[in-house]
Amino acid sequence: MNDLSKSEEIVKQLFIDYPETKDDDNLLYHTYIKKCTCARDFERLFYDSKYRKYCNASSYKTIVRNARKLREKFPEFNPKQEIMEAKQMKQEEFIEYSRV
Repeated sequence: MNDLSKSEEIVKQLFIDYPETKDDDNLLYHTYIKKCTCARDFERLFYDSKYRKYCNASSYKTIVRNARKLREKFPEFNPKQEIMEAKQMKQEEFIEYSRV
């Protein structure tokens, strides 16, 4: 039985077909819009929910949330090690900054 939602299946297929999307959520969303929807006005997707619905496009947050879930289930979809380390370093810097 398939326990992935439709949007998770789409994200999984994007990870497989376009491996570079594993490293960058913005690129993942851009690729999703270009390959999986009829949307041609990219900017409009962020402020016009009717247009997003008309294009049958999920929101940025939904796609990123699904990517995070897939990365938990399938470690092969994680970003490259150096990207993960850079994100971890930035997170630690931010935490240190917030303590000041």
